[in-house]
Amino acid sequence: MGWASLAPQQHVLLRSQPKHGAAAVTLNSSANYLGDAIGSTFGGIVLFAGLSPSYFPFVAGCLVLVAFFGQLILMLTNKKESKTS
Repeated sequence: MGWASLAPQQHVLLRSQPKHGAAAVTLNSSANYLGDAIGSTFGGIVLFAGLSPSYFPFVAGCLVLVAFFGQLILMLTNKKESKTS
């Protein structure tokens, strides 16, 4: 599922940044690879620490909630800023 989002992301980046499309797509790909590396490192640390893999869905769900609420806060603060300007 993770790689299924790359083509639509690249399409949006190319449409929004036509002059710098190559750089935008490259940075997007680099961010995806960095996320993979960080996730793999975190998973390895958790397994090395002796935690059971059965905790992964719970931890992943908590991280998804944190990311969701972080994105929601960003969206709400951007709306407030755009209304005042």
